[in-house]
Amino acid sequence: MQEISVDQVFGVSRNMILSYLEREQVDGRFKLALESDKHMVIYGSSKQGKSALVHKHLNKNDFLAVGCTPRSDTESIYSSVLRQIGVKIKSTNIEKTGTSGKVAIKTSFKAMIPFFGEGKAGIDTE
Repeated sequence: MQEISVDQVFGVSRNMILSYLEREQVDGRFKLALESDKHMVIYGSSKQGKSALVHKHLNKNDFLAVGCTPRSDTESIYSSVLRQIGVKIKSTNIEKTGTSGKVAIKTSFKAMIPFFGEGKAGIDTE
């Protein structure tokens, strides 16, 4: 007989909880959405069972989880997704001040993509 610990049944966890109860209205719609060819975003308040729902129906290697906070922005979300698929991002900021009082700012990003090489993007402004 397999030994089960209390935290595998009760509490809040990013892992599958053994006491998970399927809800037709939620789990049924989730399963239908999985059959489509669209991306899916699961969102909601903290501690509502989002992770439990995903872990119940998907293997760990079949999805990307991006935790968002009120301070999350588009760049942080995309960066999280890219990191999870193995893309390394290097960002550089260069600021120069001349004698005329002008400030030149250059921001660049370099993505190292496995099997494809690297790509660069940059922004210059004065």
